[in-house]
Amino acid sequence: MTVDLAFAFGCEGELEADPATQSAILESITGFAPEELRAGSSSSSLAVNSMVSDALLRSRPEEELGTCVGKVVLLKFNRCIQSFQRALLQRPELEPVRKALNQRGFAVVLPSKAKAFVHPENYKAVLEAIARDKFVLYADHVLVEPELENVVKEVLKGIAQPKAGTRALIELSGACSGAQEHQPTAGTAGASSSSNLPLTTERTFIHFKVPSSLISPSELDARSFKTA
Repeated sequence: MTVDLAFAFGCEGELEADPATQSAILESITGFAPEELRAGSSSSSLAVNSMVSDALLRSRPEEELGTCVGKVVLLKFNRCIQSFQRALLQRPELEPVRKALNQRGFAVVLPSKAKAFVHPENYKAVLEAIARDKFVLYADHVLVEPELENVVKEVLKGIAQPKAGTRALIELSGACSGAQEHQPTAGTAGASSSSNLPLTTERTFIHFKVPSSLISPSELDARSFKTA
């Protein structure tokens, strides 16, 4: 019987077993497997492959497993007026995320007065990544999930407008080591530059890594906030 050992998780990294490990795991499994599995019937191949995959996962240290990369956006504005604050903290469009964070005991307004509109599951990992790489946040910063970025911009429509700026991709490691990389690119051009409006001056992607054992790719895809 030939067993195809292929492990793909839809995340960074793949699991590959050396021949000796494959042989030992397969021998261990088939030695206790039902007779039809050892006989090599056509219906047994997938079952054995699944068993080998599970055994290999359990045999590998956590730090060797693939990781899923999470990403949030850090927006910075050049002014922070009261109407800007009220819009972020009171507008109903952002109530679902504010409520979700409050229910988990997480504050939308950080000690630095920056605002965080992120999934509760990501909250601690994002703040740890920011602290480790020494980002300094102020009241004019907004941390936001990618799917909520346009919601935030719509909430601030008429108060804040995008302005051409720089965009940096910053790799922040969690379970694994990661390099920090800055790649300046053109930002989104603003519609106007009225002097009495706070303008976005910086847009940064913050990547953090979550062990794949904690959340599956399908769960990552399914998670989203329902906004009004």
